[in-house]
Amino acid sequence: MEQVVGYFKINIQVLKFDKIKDIDKIIFNHYITKNVNYKKMNGNLPRRQFYISNCAVSKDLNISIGKAKRLIKNFKDLNIIQLVQIGNTDNTPSVYEYSKLLT
Repeated sequence: MEQVVGYFKINIQVLKFDKIKDIDKIIFNHYITKNVNYKKMNGNLPRRQFYISNCAVSKDLNISIGKAKRLIKNFKDLNIIQLVQIGNTDNTPSVYEYSKLLT
């Protein structure tokens, strides 16, 4: 199997974040890019797609579920991520795609 070497490009909207005021958004973006790159290495999902749930974000980033929901909603509103498939009530996480609006 051939290994692809490269890096993950940042969405242009993320570059507009203020490094002090928007620190939670910057950390969340880093969390997303780690998820995307991990899924790419494992080949579980198509390129730029990743699994995410409010509970997982809350637990992994040590924030409240409400704050996790707000971050996800904010990133959807900014078109940084797009919903591909909504999770079910049986604890299946949603699938999102990191936007192609790149620098």
